[in-house]
Amino acid sequence: MLGERYLAIRYEDLVREPETVLRRVCEFLGCEFTPRMLAHDQREHLGFAEHQRHHMANTLKPVFTSSLEKWRRELSSAQVALVEHAAGPEMVALGYELTGARGRLVALRYSWHLSVDFCERALGRVRAFFLGERKGRRRS
Repeated sequence: MLGERYLAIRYEDLVREPETVLRRVCEFLGCEFTPRMLAHDQREHLGFAEHQRHHMANTLKPVFTSSLEKWRRELSSAQVALVEHAAGPEMVALGYELTGARGRLVALRYSWHLSVDFCERALGRVRAFFLGERKGRRRS
């Protein structure tokens, strides 16, 4: 039943075979594929605010595959190990092969990261509560 509600698309498949994947998306959505869908970089309207151009620059370029293995060049084996520790089962379920990268104390580092993140969020809520109260906006 879930398969009828969503269509999972892998980024790698989309950039390697954009027409094939877009045709699948159109079929799933019940709309007609048009070749203009492959010319997103030639659109008249940006689809985003001008101040976002820096972050959205790649959407103004034709589809490219040079980023596919970028993580292999830019992440250390310890970083890869941390990602695989945190998301390994999900990655395998989605068809990704794990590298088996090893890092020192990966489980401990991941737990530490989660703990720090939790504390930062909690502290942010406490600050927001007290700042709101000081400004006369008492929370209930």
